[in-house]
Amino acid sequence: MEGYAKLASLMGANPEVAILRRFGAMNAQNLLYFQAELVALEDDLRYYADQDSASDDLDRKLYSECWDYLSKSDDKSSGSDERAGQQWRTMLRIREKLKEYNEALLHQTALAGLQKPNPRDLSFLQQWMESVSMGNVRLVGQDSDVWSKPDKSDLIALQARHADDPLTAWVTNTGVHWWHQVVGKYLRVLVSLPR
Repeated sequence: MEGYAKLASLMGANPEVAILRRFGAMNAQNLLYFQAELVALEDDLRYYADQDSASDDLDRKLYSECWDYLSKSDDKSSGSDERAGQQWRTMLRIREKLKEYNEALLHQTALAGLQKPNPRDLSFLQQWMESVSMGNVRLVGQDSDVWSKPDKSDLIALQARHADDPLTAWVTNTGVHWWHQVVGKYLRVLVSLPR
């Protein structure tokens, strides 16, 4: 197993190191575009509703008061008056766009609730990918530096662990290293002595 498959295997088994980009700015931009489209469609809907209310056509005047007339207006537009179904067609486009917008909005809300990765887990993932004795996973595409970029504010973990308290952070980051350097060196000497 190599590359993405090997990395996915690690992330699948250890959700705390399933660290990915949120793409917060792109998701926000997508929502802004949806919003702009909906504002334009809303303006169109109001314009067509006003046109229908001011029309000399009795059926079009009833669109604002009778859903049945409005919903069948698209059938009439194939005849002489193309404007008859504009309000209904616009409403159908709004319906589709609102569904997309609402889904994107809910997904973005869920993403916003995901936590940043624990720094130790991110460090482990970086070491695992780089170390020959561990994962040794090399991605060569544009995404190869996702986990090593200086700005990691866009990263999320599927199941982030809580940040360590200061004592735990010192023990794991400094104490363990010191222990291996001092005590490990002493133990290696003892093991290598003839008996």
